[in-house]
Amino acid sequence: MRFGSNSRAGPFACCALLTALVFWPVLAGDLVYDDELILRQNPALRDAEIGELLTSPFFVEQIGYYRPVAAVLMATAWQLGGVTGVHVLALLVHALAGAVAFGLARALLGRPWPAALAAAMFLLHPAQVESVAWASAVTGPLAGLFVLLAVRAACGARSRPLLAAGWWMVALLCKESAVAGLPLIVGVAAWGAGAGRPRWRWLLAAFAVAFAIWAALRLALLAAPLGATAPVVDGPDAWRRISAPAELFLRHLLLLVAPYPCTPFHEFRTVIAPTTALAWLAAAIATAAALALLLGRAAPRLRIALLFALAPVLPHLVDFRVAGHYPLAERYLYLATFGFGLLLAMPRWGRWHFVPWALALVFGLASFDQSFVWRDQRQLVEHGIGHAPRDPLLAVMAGNFELAATHGGSDIAPLDRARAAFERALELASGYGSAAVTRKARADATLGLAWCELYHQQYRRKFDGERLVAHFRAALACDESIAAAWVGLGVAESIAHGPAAAEPALRRALALDDRCAEAWYYLADLQLGRGQREAARVSLERALACNPDLEAARELQARAR
Repeated sequence: MRFGSNSRAGPFACCALLTALVFWPVLAGDLVYDDELILRQNPALRDAEIGELLTSPFFVEQIGYYRPVAAVLMATAWQLGGVTGVHVLALLVHALAGAVAFGLARALLGRPWPAALAAAMFLLHPAQVESVAWASAVTGPLAGLFVLLAVRAACGARSRPLLAAGWWMVALLCKESAVAGLPLIVGVAAWGAGAGRPRWRWLLAAFAVAFAIWAALRLALLAAPLGATAPVVDGPDAWRRISAPAELFLRHLLLLVAPYPCTPFHEFRTVIAPTTALAWLAAAIATAAALALLLGRAAPRLRIALLFALAPVLPHLVDFRVAGHYPLAERYLYLATFGFGLLLAMPRWGRWHFVPWALALVFGLASFDQSFVWRDQRQLVEHGIGHAPRDPLLAVMAGNFELAATHGGSDIAPLDRARAAFERALELASGYGSAAVTRKARADATLGLAWCELYHQQYRRKFDGERLVAHFRAALACDESIAAAWVGLGVAESIAHGPAAAEPALRRALALDDRCAEAWYYLADLQLGRGQREAARVSLERALACNPDLEAARELQARAR
C-alpha cells in the first residue's frame, strides 16, 4: 500500500489504527447521559423501524431535529451490537473522516507529511472525544464525514458538482449543522489548489436543489421545520441575548486552541452583568474584524484553513437557548479541528518540525485518557462535578444515578448518597444562574427527594401515604410538566387512598409523555387489580416497548397470563 494521494487503502489503514489506539476504551462504554432516551428507550431506533425513522423527528418533536440517515445507521449498528455497535460505528466513521481529511489536505497542501499532520490533529484533538465516545453524538462524525466528502468532490479542476451536492444533502440528513459545509465547499472550489474556473452555475444549481429537497422534507415531516418551537433555556435578559453568541464564539475558539477542560458540562451562565456582556461583545467584534481582514489578505490555502476553523462553529450561535443548559460543547468543533490541523501544518517549521507532532502526541494522550471518562455514567458525572462543583444540575445527575442503583437492591447506602446529592442540588440552585436553571434544579432535586422518601419507606416496610403525597406535590409545585412526578404522585395516592386514586395522576403522566414506561407499568398493575386483564396486557406491552429492561413489567406480564 502506498501512502499517497492515489492510494485510499493506506491512509484509511493508518487512520483506523490511530483511531483504535486512542479511542478503544469507548468500546467497553455503557449508555451515558441522553443515551438511555435516544437509544434504548427509543422503540423506532432500537427495533430498526426504518419507516418510522425516515418520517419522524430525531429525539423529541419540539427540538426540531430531522436526522433520518444518522438514525438508520445508528439503528443498524444497534441491531448488530447494541451500544457497542454504535461505538464501533463512531470509530469507523471517525477513521474514514480522517482518511478523507488526509486526501483533502494533500490536495490543498501538496505534500504528504503536512497533510498527515493535519489529519492526525483532526483525529487526535481532545475536542473529538465527546463526538467519538458518546454514542448519541455519532451524528456529528457522520455529518462531518459527508461534508468532507462533499468538499473533496468540489475540489480541483475535475470537480463533480452533483456528487458534492449529494454528499452535502446526506450530511444535512445526519445533522442540521452540516449547513456550515456550504461555505467550506464554495471556499475550496474558489481557492483550492487546481481550482481553475469553478463550474459555478452547475455547482450552485446542484446545491440549491439539494437544499430545497432537505427543506421540503422538513416542512412535510416536522411540526417545527424551522427549529425548536420553544427554547429549552428561557429567560435570558436583553444583554445576554446579544452577548451569548459572542461569548460562545470566543470560548469555542479557545477550546480549539487550548482544549481544557474536556467535559460536556462547561459552565455557561444565562444571566450576567451588563459590563461583562459588553466586554464579550467587544472582544468578539474585534476578533471577527481581525479574522475578516486576515481572510481578505491571506493566501488561498490560509483562507481555506481559517474557513474550516471558523465556519463549523457558526450554526451553533444562532440560538444558544436551543442547545440546552450546556451550549458550550466540544462536539460542535468536530470539523473545526481539521481547520486547526491545517493551520499547524502550513508553516515550514524547520528545526522546530517536531513541535506540531509533539502537540499531536500530547493531544492523543489526553484524548485516550478522556475516553475512559465516557465509559459509564458514574465516571462522567464525577468528572463533571470535579470541574464544576457548584453546578446543581450535576448534583441532580449524581443523585439520579444513585437512585437508579437502589432498584431491586437491598443496600440502603446508595439511597443515602442520593438524598445527600439532591439536598446539595437544592443548596446550590439558589443564585447559580437564570430562573430557568434554578427552577429545573429545584424541581428535579425535590422530585428526587420524594422518590428517596418512597424507597426509604419501602425499605422500612412502613408507609406514610400522606407524607409521600405531600413530597410529590411539592415537586409538582416546582414544575407540573414532569411526567415522573405524576407517576410518583400516582404511587403515593395509591398508598394513601387506594389504587383508584392513582389513575388520574398516571393518566396525566402519560398525557405528558406517552413513552413513560413506569406510568404504563403502574397503570397495568391498577388494571390487573380491577380484573381488566386485556387492558393490563396492552399497557404492559406499551411499557416494555418503551423500556425492554423494565423487569417489574415482565414479572407482572407473566402474572397477567
